[in-house]
Amino acid sequence: MKKKYFGLNLPMLLVLAIIVFIATYTGVLSKDLAGGVALMFAIGIILYEIGEIIPIWNTYVGGGLVLAFLGTAVLVYLNVIPEEYVELISSVNSKPMGLLNFFIIMLISGSLLGLNRDLMIKSFAGYIPAILGGVLGAAILGIIGGLFFGVSPSETV
Repeated sequence: MKKKYFGLNLPMLLVLAIIVFIATYTGVLSKDLAGGVALMFAIGIILYEIGEIIPIWNTYVGGGLVLAFLGTAVLVYLNVIPEEYVELISSVNSKPMGLLNFFIIMLISGSLLGLNRDLMIKSFAGYIPAILGGVLGAAILGIIGGLFFGVSPSETV
């Protein structure tokens, strides 16, 4: 069985990455969400897979994920990625487009929806008293700390 890279075989991954890189350096890659995501995936998947292969790096440093972060930072620092696409990727990950927030919400929602119903009910039955106890404890300690510094209990809570 051949290894898949994020669902793609190696030749297909390389062809798509080359197309994205050519479009980036010729300036025809769209400067919207689709273009930003395409460039992030092309760079990220390649650096991730390289990081997973490097022997000491993948065991002690953090593997592909860390190489994807650091490698992209080095590419930006060395001006390998054109400035307009650096700004595009920054805007995709920040408030204007909020892709990162959307991704995190979908990841958490998918994880919760994928759990067994009985397991969820048992977990909530155990977590609810702990959460309520934590909130109550935080309120009490917050009020004590607030009184110590002259802040009213209503403001502290």
